[in-house]
Amino acid sequence: MSSYRKVSSLSFPKVVAVVGSCSVLRIRPRLRPVLIELGGRFIKSDIVASDAEEPARVSMKARDKGWSPYRVRFDDIQAAWIVSTFDRTNPPG
Repeated sequence: MSSYRKVSSLSFPKVVAVVGSCSVLRIRPRLRPVLIELGGRFIKSDIVASDAEEPARVSMKARDKGWSPYRVRFDDIQAAWIVSTFDRTNPPG
């Protein structure tokens, strides 16, 4: 049992809080890059979002940077958010 605790303490950044008689394990969410899909290509942006965030929040982050997203999805293979946009002529820069 002690070896399990040693391995788990090295693997995940965590915060343990004791609430009443039980303890709560809180793992910090990982920040993932947001890729902009523009005309079939992917452009890496300076936006980051947690993999646990709602797509609407990721969309609002993209709008704040000047993009006009019409679809937001999380890609498990690339471990990144994909924001699809039609804005080909004048991307924010």
